[in-house]
Amino acid sequence: MEMIRREALGDEEEHKDYVVLIPIALPSAGPDLLRLAAALGTPSQQRIYGLHLIPVWDRSVLGPEQRASLPSDVEMLRPTLNAAKWMGLTVRPLAITSRDVCSDIVEVAHAKGADLILMGWHKPLGGESILSDTVRTVMTRARADVGVYVPRHFRPFARVLVTCVGSVHDRAALAVALRLAEFGSAEVTLLRPPAGAQVESHDARFSVIEAADPLGEAVEEAKRGYDLVIAGIPDDAGAALFGPRHERLALECTASLLLMRSAA
Repeated sequence: MEMIRREALGDEEEHKDYVVLIPIALPSAGPDLLRLAAALGTPSQQRIYGLHLIPVWDRSVLGPEQRASLPSDVEMLRPTLNAAKWMGLTVRPLAITSRDVCSDIVEVAHAKGADLILMGWHKPLGGESILSDTVRTVMTRARADVGVYVPRHFRPFARVLVTCVGSVHDRAALAVALRLAEFGSAEVTLLRPPAGAQVESHDARFSVIEAADPLGEAVEEAKRGYDLVIAGIPDDAGAALFGPRHERLALECTASLLLMRSAA
C-alpha cells in the first residue's frame, strides 16, 4: 500500500457526505467497525476512511529481524478492505507514519472533515479503566464526535436503546441513533429520566421509556432483545470520562455497545 503524504490529506474536493474515520490498530477490529459505519448511511452519501498509523518506533528502534516480523501496512488494513468488498462498500485506505498517534488521528479527522471517529475496543474488559490512553486522548481533543464500539454479535442493528442522562454528549448518541433509524430502519428506544431529553416528534420509530437512572437500568433493559446500546458520557466525568455505570455497561451489557462523546 502506498504511504499517504501529510500534505495530501486535505486535497479532496469539498463534499457534503457523512464522513466516518476508522482508526485501525488491530486488523481484526476493522470489519466490526466497518459494519457499524456502513449502517449509518448509504454508499452514495457516505465516505469511510480506514486509517492505519505506523508509529515511528515500530521501524526505528527495532532490529532488522524484528522489523521484518511486523505486519505490513496492507495486512493491517486487508481484513477491513476485504469486508468492504464483500459488503459492496468503498473504503479509502490511509497509511501514515506517525510520531504521535493520538494527535495524528485528530489531525486526519479534521483534514478529512470527519463527522464521526469510530474506534475499537482493544483492552480486556474489567481492568482499571475501560478506556485506552489513545481513545481517551482522541475523545478529549477531536473536533468530531467520537464513538468507542464494543461488538457483541453480528446481527443487524434492528433494535437500538439510547440512554439519555441530560449530558451534552447525549447529542452525539442521538445523532447516531437517528442515522440508524433513517438508513437502517432501526427501532430506537430512549431510556431517559422523567421530563428528560425530547426527540423530534416526526420520527415515529422512536419510543420512550422513563427511568430514574437510565445508565443504571440500561443493562437489564438491554436484555429485552436490543441489538445495540448507545450511551453518551456524563458532562461532569472529568479526566476519567466514564464512571462506574459505564464500566458496568461495558462488562455486563448483552447487546453491542457504543459509547459516545460529542465534538470538543
